[in-house]
Amino acid sequence: MDLFRRLGVLWSMYRLVRQKRAEYMIVNKPQSLWRFAARLARVPVINVFHHLAPNAHESDETAERVTSLRDRVYRACFDVWAADVNVCVSHATALDVRKAARSPGTKTVVIYNAVDLDAIRGWKADAVRRSKALAALRKRGHAEYTGPVILTVARLEAYKGVQFVIGAMPRVLAEFPEARYIVVGDGPYRAEFERLADDTLPVKQRGAVNFVGRVSDSEKYAYYDMCDIFAMPSTVEGFGLVYVEAAAFGKPSIGCNVMGVPEAILDGQTGILVAPRDTDALAEAVLGLLRDRKERLTLGRNAQHRVETELSWRASAEKYLEIIREVTKGRRRGKAGNG
Repeated sequence: MDLFRRLGVLWSMYRLVRQKRAEYMIVNKPQSLWRFAARLARVPVINVFHHLAPNAHESDETAERVTSLRDRVYRACFDVWAADVNVCVSHATALDVRKAARSPGTKTVVIYNAVDLDAIRGWKADAVRRSKALAALRKRGHAEYTGPVILTVARLEAYKGVQFVIGAMPRVLAEFPEARYIVVGDGPYRAEFERLADDTLPVKQRGAVNFVGRVSDSEKYAYYDMCDIFAMPSTVEGFGLVYVEAAAFGKPSIGCNVMGVPEAILDGQTGILVAPRDTDALAEAVLGLLRDRKERLTLGRNAQHRVETELSWRASAEKYLEIIREVTKGRRRGKAGNG
């Protein structure tokens, strides 16, 4: 987008903010033009940061260059257009944001990603919806699995780590020949991952890895419900909402000890953390949970309890409402006084 077009869009956004008499704005992408429009209109801004890391699939040289460029851009944005509050999805992200920001007056808080427990409970209680979802899984040949199921739900990018789970499958299948790895989601690396699965497994075992593509929320819930282990060894993750979704169904997760993942998966309590890009460690973690059903169920129960007590939308909403009341307090007083 050229400069003049950006300015035109910014002006339109500014006018809309003024017309709607916005009291505050929550910006999910802090570099968004909406943020600048809000600041021009003197509307309080709440930034939401997921992470400040480069894409893991980039080369080290490219990643270093991108990191440097992004750092300069973010610093410039922070310096000139500091928000009223920065909300980060993990303490790891908050640390990165504090390092990047030169505006000491900006408050930075952590609110973990959360799930809609009401929607999940509603799905579990709705026999019709569950039946339809299972019928969809049955058409794909998944609903009747009797062996252990390992699940990943993700956009298929290199940094999500699907390739490492595929690499671990020969060891898993050697001990658990009925095991299945199901990948829900789509993305630019799907074809590459499918080729990798074909190259990694002998012909007789290729059916052990299944790529489902995009599914409805109801079908996604059914996959979480049927799996035994959720695994996403992502190398770039500000927190990882899918770990929380799996936990809501009482399933333990396996992830990497990077960035905010240790805050989403409590190692040894709600799941297992492994070193990034370590296929052997990943295979051992999967095998350990498959061998020890009691441990697997215990981690799953712990994970579910944590979601129900700490990581629900209701709990998250209360924290956001507290921030909103804080940033609009003086503004509302001013309006009342003018009236």
